[in-house]
Amino acid sequence: MMGIHSKKSGEFLAGYGLIMPTLILLGIIVFYPLIHTFYLSFFDTSLVLPKPEFIGLQGYGKIIKSKILWIVIKNSFIWTVIVVIFQFIIGLASAILLNQKFKGRALARAIVILPWVTPGVIVAMVWRLMYHPQLGLLNRFLFDLGLIKNYVAWLGYPNTALYAVIISAIWKGFPFSTIMYLAALQTVPQELYEAANLDGANRWQSFFRITIPQIMPVI
Repeated sequence: MMGIHSKKSGEFLAGYGLIMPTLILLGIIVFYPLIHTFYLSFFDTSLVLPKPEFIGLQGYGKIIKSKILWIVIKNSFIWTVIVVIFQFIIGLASAILLNQKFKGRALARAIVILPWVTPGVIVAMVWRLMYHPQLGLLNRFLFDLGLIKNYVAWLGYPNTALYAVIISAIWKGFPFSTIMYLAALQTVPQELYEAANLDGANRWQSFFRITIPQIMPVI
């Protein structure tokens, strides 16, 4: 028994030893900047002053009293709700379609994940060009359809800029949801759907009573 216990302890320590370099790197890259930024928030830093001046919680007091804080909170709430809902809907719909058998399915799956694997800098540049007031494809498309009379600076106004960025965030993030839901759908036993068909269940009943409960842990 002592030998087994020692072996398990050795494997446990070996596991920690393997991930320790990653944890150290993560601490340097992520946690140290966070802690250092929190420390600097208690100081008034200026290029004019020879060294930062300690101000305590005054900076936080100014933030709480500022109207901009509540605008940021409202926009963050709108961003979170819309992005989460639409990434779920689009991701699940895409996963269901890609789970069907059709010609070119492998190519379609590869194309779907392109937004997710594309670097964020490139995605930002592409969407910025699409939203361009004069050269953007979005303005040209909407103008040709007669939906707008004049070209719009989508990123030039607070109301339109928020939703323009939300759309790009949904486009960038929904493939990850698609991959997760697709993996979950492939684990659902086909026997459940066959039994449901024998019982006379339609597609919507099978979806809500079989598909959703089976993939709920992923959702």
